[in-house]
Amino acid sequence: MENISAHGIPNIKRAQYPSRRLLWVFAFLVSFSVCVWQVTLLVSAYISWQITTNLEVRVATTLIFPAVTICNLNGMKLSYLLETPELRSSLYNQAMEQDDQFMEWTSSNLESREGYFDMISAVTETLAKMPYEDREYAGHRITSSMLSCNFNGYPCVPANFTFSYNYLYGNCYTFNGLDNTISNTSYAGPLYGLTLEMNIQQDEYISDIQPAAGLRILIHDQSEMPFPEDQGVTVSPGKETSIGIHRTEFERLPSPYPSDCSDSSVHTLFSELFSQLTYSKPACLKDCIYYKTYDHCKCYLPKYTFDPSVTPLCTADNPTQEQCMLEAEQRIAEGSFTCDCPPACKEVSYTTTTSSSSWPNLNYMPTVIDKIEDTPYLSTSNDTESFISLNFAKVNVYYENLQYDTVQQVPTYTLLSLVSNIGGHLGLWIGMSALTFLEFLECFYDIVKNVFAAFVRREKTKISKKTKVGDKTNRVTFQSDAFS
Repeated sequence: MENISAHGIPNIKRAQYPSRRLLWVFAFLVSFSVCVWQVTLLVSAYISWQITTNLEVRVATTLIFPAVTICNLNGMKLSYLLETPELRSSLYNQAMEQDDQFMEWTSSNLESREGYFDMISAVTETLAKMPYEDREYAGHRITSSMLSCNFNGYPCVPANFTFSYNYLYGNCYTFNGLDNTISNTSYAGPLYGLTLEMNIQQDEYISDIQPAAGLRILIHDQSEMPFPEDQGVTVSPGKETSIGIHRTEFERLPSPYPSDCSDSSVHTLFSELFSQLTYSKPACLKDCIYYKTYDHCKCYLPKYTFDPSVTPLCTADNPTQEQCMLEAEQRIAEGSFTCDCPPACKEVSYTTTTSSSSWPNLNYMPTVIDKIEDTPYLSTSNDTESFISLNFAKVNVYYENLQYDTVQQVPTYTLLSLVSNIGGHLGLWIGMSALTFLEFLECFYDIVKNVFAAFVRREKTKISKKTKVGDKTNRVTFQSDAFS
């Protein structure tokens, strides 16, 4: 006890009076108990895998410009519908069933689903049976929709856009995607972003499918599959819409930390089509719904089917399959079908600020007319100015500033910090250091050695006594034999 450097223990041995010795024993036990309590809390916090989120605002001289996906709100052109009599007849019948559905409010069937969903399903099922590369023909193509394109003041062309098909909006085109050379920007403001002038072609709209007119714009990272049906900004014709963006980068921790993020190596049905895509939670959820529906209904959802050879497709014409799809949607909403879709470990998101103004103004109208006078855009209208206001829209996508946020998760306790904090409490409460443990080991070694030595001496003493008793017995026996 005198040789141990921990506070309090040597004083127990050195105390000359019993009362003082009891006082040191009590003080050491109290400090030791508090130390054990504090260390237990530290270990509990460490094994609970707590995380700390750090937010940092950084300033860059150059930022990667995001991918910009643009879709027409009208998923299928009227001219294509007229070429498909079977689909046209189906949509016409469903539109007739939908007419006056809510005119008689007291007798409305609240259990029946809106006919709009059936129309979307009919279009989706028709296109799902087509090869993926042929679906572009059914919708609004960028070669006939884009009036002008500029990025950083330099012109861009349809070849700078990548095609993708969306079941709700039809043809979507992505600028600055992974299929193209990734562009950067060194300046903020509308003059140094992407500027588009688009014709939405209202004369090609199918009124029963899409009652609104405009464009759907989605800002996303290059490696993510765009889902404009879930996110995005709607742009109206006859306006110039400015979309200011701000970049945020996320870094999350994998299991066993609570965020339990997933890395980019996880594949979904979208990454099978576009190999350059990485993991994202929305893509994982849609992939899960796709295969959960197949497991439940034994047919594939047409809105996420990109290969026409995949059969059978779930169709609204089949009452059994339609009811099964509704049950699957309900079970997913209730949580009966669980989807293991954690967030991505590394993710980039963009927040947007949207504003708009009337476009074109009266003095700029002749310029727009000059741009389109030699194109077929005006072939269906005599009122040129009204036609432009109803069909043309301008979009500006740009960085509001060259600052970006980084949100990084770090472990609250690492093994090094745990050891350091435990060492701090040991030093505070009982004055122990790492070398003190060697002293305890040395003390334990001495105790074991002394106990073993005492045991050996005891055994030797027993053997010695037995030897002496045996010698005495032998002498007595010898004397008796000799006397006899």
